[in-house]
Amino acid sequence: METRQQRPSYALVEGLSLENRPIFSRNNESIAISRQPEPPTRHKAKAVALPAVPHTKKRLKIRICEKCGLSPVERLPKSLSDNVIARLKVLGGLLTYRNDIPQEGRILIANAGNEAIVDQRLAVFPTIHGQRAVVRIFYKNKELMDVEQLGFSEQISENLKRIAARSEGVLLLTGPAGSGKSTTMAAILRYILNRFPGKSVVTLEDPVEIRIDGATQVQITPHGELTYPTALRSLLRQDPQILMIGEIRDAETAKIAIEAGLTGHLLMSTLHSGTPAGAFLRLLEMGIEPYQVTSSISAVLNQRLVRKICPKCKSQDPQTQKAEPRPLQAPTVREGVSTQIPAFTPALTLRACGNFPSPPITSPERYKPRTQKTEPRTSVRGKSFQPTGCDHCFNTGYKGRVLIAEMVTLDGRLREAILAKADAEQLEAVLAEKGHTNILEDGNRLIGQGITTQEELNKVCGII
Repeated sequence: METRQQRPSYALVEGLSLENRPIFSRNNESIAISRQPEPPTRHKAKAVALPAVPHTKKRLKIRICEKCGLSPVERLPKSLSDNVIARLKVLGGLLTYRNDIPQEGRILIANAGNEAIVDQRLAVFPTIHGQRAVVRIFYKNKELMDVEQLGFSEQISENLKRIAARSEGVLLLTGPAGSGKSTTMAAILRYILNRFPGKSVVTLEDPVEIRIDGATQVQITPHGELTYPTALRSLLRQDPQILMIGEIRDAETAKIAIEAGLTGHLLMSTLHSGTPAGAFLRLLEMGIEPYQVTSSISAVLNQRLVRKICPKCKSQDPQTQKAEPRPLQAPTVREGVSTQIPAFTPALTLRACGNFPSPPITSPERYKPRTQKTEPRTSVRGKSFQPTGCDHCFNTGYKGRVLIAEMVTLDGRLREAILAKADAEQLEAVLAEKGHTNILEDGNRLIGQGITTQEELNKVCGII
């Protein structure tokens, strides 16, 4: 009879059990995740473990998501999948007998667990092959507490501090999920509490992700009675000075938030949009009047996270030693479409408010296109490096993440464009004309410093 070597026992991710007991046990064999994700070395303050249902009918695949990449950890027999998911449901306080609906919960942190873990969230979702379970592990990262530590350029950091010192206005943060928007807002709030003590700071979140000392944090229940509009209306009667809304999801929340920014409150929130120009158009689509947008919005911050090259295994790219700097093309404008914004007049204000029909932008003589004076800019080129892969980075070539961002503050020219209900292309042309540094150019700065790669930047920015 052929004998097989006994498989080693698997180490459980700390905190995913009560009193360090395994997730599931059968015949004295512990079934659990075999590797603990390390705390992130940079933005963002969380890692994600994915015990997930596989793409086939025969296996339960367990994977860990570290720095935007899924790494397979273990494959278990299909017969164990229901028991593993049921054990996770018990730890998260979910209904074990409901397998047909999505469920969300929290896994309690063991007293003897990892002190760096501050929260563990469980989400279960039904699929055609079974249930998919995702455990999100949030870490405490002292490197992401202040605005200076986030990795913004010096200009963006100074603009954020300048806005934080104001007593009214709206700061919008845009970007996809997982781009560090909550971490950025938490750092700004800490800066306000430390720099201007005595201010009343209130946050409305779903859920409360980061605990902030000195701030009143409120948990929103979107499927209950305490929704964003309800909580925001009530809080405005208590006259808070600083408000943070987790996300502007609907037109009602957007209207109240804009009104709060106009009535002596400094408000911060997130908005799902790919570009700052898209954020302005999104507010207009929600029914916000153009004059309200130009009067309330102080700035829009758009950010992404890119992976950093592993410092222990990165190697210099020989192809870039003799490469010439690659010019960045200026934004193109459609033929016949004008970037000339009409002068600000009372009639234009009434037209922007909807009292007069908006005239076509391309037909009148006074809307002739301006001559583009924007010179082609070249990316910063230093020693370019490429990822190699080692045990330190789990053979991925990347270790940690870093921030790239762009920030748009409203000036007279941009306000005129919004009042004229310009489209996204015209807004982008106005930004290019004023010398705006977009998010791709900010990423080229990191490439020139040998921090990330062109391939990673193209992947994050959606460039093929």
